[in-house]
Parts: sequence; structure tokens; C-alpha cells
Amino acid sequence: EFSGVDFLTSDNVSLANKPFKPTAGETWFQVNCVVGEPELIGNFNTNQERYIGFLQIDINTPINVGEDESEDIYLNICKLFSVGTIIGDAQIKKVYSPLATVDEDYFRKIVRINFVADIYNN
Repeated sequence: EFSGVDFLTSDNVSLANKPFKPTAGETWFQVNCVVGEPELIGNFNTNQERYIGFLQIDINTPINVGEDESEDIYLNICKLFSVGTIIGDAQIKKVYSPLATVDEDYFRKIVRINFVADIYNN
């Protein structure tokens, strides 16, 4: 919302195990969530578990248009998932871009949002 641009739509987001074909020459996103094995937390507390993981958003911009668009999107993601933000049971711990690569048609900037979530299993 604060960017003033609808970055994510049903036409430009690739999710796991769903068919997707990017539109040639358009920016698109691949979204994955990776979560480690849960840990019991607290003494004598068997109904609460801690999950540590990250949400990965790959920003794919057309080749030969520069890095400005992907950098702007990255900065907006950093604002949206600022450190300390709580979304449901998850707290954002870190947002960073570990890697940028170029393939045949797209420049890919990888963004990771690290989180910790304490979940009650009642």
C-alpha cells in the first residue's frame, strides 16, 4: 500500500506446486516459505513450539533494464517486514538480500525475511 504500486497480483506470483508462466518482459515474483523443525519451549510447557524460518521472495525483473526496479521493490519489502514487526504469531528478525543472479531472461534479486514464531498447539 505505502508504495502506491500493486507489486503482487495473481498474474505475477509463482507459488509452490501451482502452475505459473511469467509474462515475457514483465516483473514477477517467486515466493517460498522455509521452516525448520519446531522446538518445545519453556519448562513443563508441552503445548507451545517455536518455529524458526524464512520467507523468500525472488524478484525477477526483465534483463537489460537495470537494477533500479528490483532495488525499489526490495526497499519496499524491507519497510513492509521491518525488524520487530509481528504478523500473527511470527516476529520478523531480519530482512536481507543474500544473492542476485542473472539467467537467460531475468535479473533475480533474492530477498529473505527471517522470522521466529511461537505457536500454541492446544
